[in-house]
Amino acid sequence: MGISHAQAVEVAKRLDPRAGRPLWFSEDGSLLSTAEAQRGVADQSGEVYVCRRAKPRAPVEVARVSLEELESGAEPAYGTAW
Repeated sequence: MGISHAQAVEVAKRLDPRAGRPLWFSEDGSLLSTAEAQRGVADQSGEVYVCRRAKPRAPVEVARVSLEELESGAEPAYGTAW
């Protein structure tokens, strides 16, 4: 279930997030622009993904987020491979 860390990094590079702006996506690489979409996909698949750049021209960071983590508002664990 889900995608690998390496696959998520490739999707994140393609999405090319701006510094300080996280982008949420599903395992098929679709952007999830609303909180409702994030929860809906997480509810169906068990997880969603988020990417960001901490600073301009910094490397893209990715995190896998479970439905429970999403609902609790926990900070995504960027940089933690799965």
